[in-house]
Amino acid sequence: MAFLVVIAGLLFLRFGGSVTAIQQDNWYLSQDAYLKKWLASTNITLALIAPVLLPVLLVSMLSRELHGGLWGFLLALVVFLYSLGRGDLQQQVNEYMADLEREDLQAAFHDEAVFNQGREESQASNWQELHDQAVASIAYRYFEHFFAVVFWFMVAGVAGALLYRLTLLRIDLGMDEDIESQKLVKRWLWLLEWLPVRLFGLSMAFVGDFANGIKPWANTLFSFSDSSRKVLGEYTAGALGLGEENTKKVAEVAAIRSLFYRGLVCAVSVIALWVIFV
Repeated sequence: MAFLVVIAGLLFLRFGGSVTAIQQDNWYLSQDAYLKKWLASTNITLALIAPVLLPVLLVSMLSRELHGGLWGFLLALVVFLYSLGRGDLQQQVNEYMADLEREDLQAAFHDEAVFNQGREESQASNWQELHDQAVASIAYRYFEHFFAVVFWFMVAGVAGALLYRLTLLRIDLGMDEDIESQKLVKRWLWLLEWLPVRLFGLSMAFVGDFANGIKPWANTLFSFSDSSRKVLGEYTAGALGLGEENTKKVAEVAAIRSLFYRGLVCAVSVIALWVIFV
């Protein structure tokens, strides 16, 4: 049933439009504030993980009770759609491309920050540095919007997909003010992304320039220090054979979108073959 939920969810996203009504996070913020109030004074670590694990456990138990029926399918579909990436990524990419065409560096800096975790401003000093960072950030956003959620949904069902999204939301929504807590959450997110990043990198190499795409994949296959964003940026640049010419920047961004959709189709096709023959 998991594969059917993934297909139904992606088709709904493709033809149904926005899922903003499903992706409401106020409950998560309220729960986090409540649990921090009661647990932070006694156990900081528990106050950090409880807001993530409690809804995951609740959804997991409810899914187990409804498994195999129509209500179970609908619950899984809603959780899958909720776990997909936030915001209109395509619109955000289009705005960055428009600023590239106008050569509006200041606006492009703001656009690039939208793609960063926690909306951190870029420290780039020129167009090329900014664009290189934007390529990696856009690549990461396409990954976390779709593939990472599909991966964890197929591996661990609703619990896996929800666990991934709630972890990432802690960073994107700035839910942890303590530096040590932020480091802990980012490290946990990195662990959740380590394997799917490399699987998707392999998928991109197959649907892109394989000769250039497989080199960074092989070089970072056993890397345990590079960030997901950095690794995906290298995979994307390799699979697309990105150049240095300023005139190609807009075309490069458009190519990223095409590459990731092809990569996602490739990954879903492999999952379908796995479901059929295994």
